[in-house]
Amino acid sequence: MENGNITVFDFDNSMYCWYMFDLANLWTHGEGWFRHIEDINERMKGMQRYFDAILAGYRTETNVSEELLNRLPLFIDMVLIENIVDEFECCARNGEALEYEDIEDAAKCLICRIPLFCECRF
Repeated sequence: MENGNITVFDFDNSMYCWYMFDLANLWTHGEGWFRHIEDINERMKGMQRYFDAILAGYRTETNVSEELLNRLPLFIDMVLIENIVDEFECCARNGEALEYEDIEDAAKCLICRIPLFCECRF
């Protein structure tokens, strides 16, 4: 704001969803920050620090039970499925062929049953 540059914000993905869908979306969007870390344990520690900060902020507005948080991998799968379906819908709407690379990460996690999306290096 100090230099007059414009910041673009994509409101297309802004939505009010059920809490766990929101949190699963935040998890999948944060995964890219830690993807470069070779050691899976360190990658997961980074993701956990990221998610703990998000959850602390989230809990200032609403309660999310530990029981639901234990189901986070299921909701992450739901987000991945929704992202794949969205790619198909966008291609159909635009008359384009689906490019596998657009869904490759999400599909691999679902097919190989990789929990939490970031436990595999792509």
